[in-house]
Amino acid sequence: MKTIINFSLIWLSVICMTGCDTNKKPGNLKVGYIPIADCAQLYVAIDKGYFKEENLNIELVNLQGGSKILEALAGGSINVGFSNVVSLILSKDAGLDFVSITGGPIEDINHKEHAVIVRKEDINSPSDLQGKTIALNTRKNIDDLMMLEYLEKHGVNINSVKFIEMPFPRMENVLIQKEVDAICVIEPFVTFALQKETLKAIGYYYTELYPKVEISSYCVSQKWLNNKQETAKRFYHAIQKATTFCREHENEIKDIVSKYTSIDKEQIKNVVLPTFGNNLDQTELQSFADRAYQRGWIKNSVNANDIIYSFEK
Repeated sequence: MKTIINFSLIWLSVICMTGCDTNKKPGNLKVGYIPIADCAQLYVAIDKGYFKEENLNIELVNLQGGSKILEALAGGSINVGFSNVVSLILSKDAGLDFVSITGGPIEDINHKEHAVIVRKEDINSPSDLQGKTIALNTRKNIDDLMMLEYLEKHGVNINSVKFIEMPFPRMENVLIQKEVDAICVIEPFVTFALQKETLKAIGYYYTELYPKVEISSYCVSQKWLNNKQETAKRFYHAIQKATTFCREHENEIKDIVSKYTSIDKEQIKNVVLPTFGNNLDQTELQSFADRAYQRGWIKNSVNANDIIYSFEK
């Protein structure tokens, strides 16, 4: 009997070593995202099986922008949200308990992906945007802040400009139909627009202001994190693997992005992708918080350290 029991224990151990992980119970996560190139980490983690390695099932929820995603996060309809850093800062000032748990897309001089697109016959330079109508995906987010700074740099009175919110995919047609004078778009919509002979870019407004900009990250509520620490850590690990892959295989990730967006494989060859970071930089995030405070977007000074959660502590 003793021999049989020992054999059974050994056999059970072998089974668990090959197929069981008691520390990784199956997890289901709803992730709010925007179908743009900046979410490549997410697409790669799904496509390369990094989430499966962490025993996570991911349901993607398509939303218009960072502020809309954070609204869904606050309402509990999603567990993790992809949000630009400015919307995250504003949510902290509003008393919401959101924290960043990963890094995200980074725009720099070698990865220019935000541009101001206009009709060729109407606008020649950024200073010509005085008194014009400009489309943004949402107000009081990172695009809005960067655009305001860009206009001011070129001597435009921002109070003379009318901003209209609309999803990125609609902007090109609205510009062509002359319902707006300029659009602020991100890849792949920059590339799509520049394929039209009647349109042109008058500036890459992020990198003309700063040589490097951390744009977004994946966020959760602190309350959810406290209850789902292990699940959140597994999401973090999957995104870290994806981040490494993205940085080392820039050409290969274009095919993956194509699978999860509306970009076909021929179009995406010309699309400029961002680079990616593992975690948000506290100094850069604090700069955004200070600038938002100076503009009166937030009532209180926000400490960036309160927004960044690290699993490496």
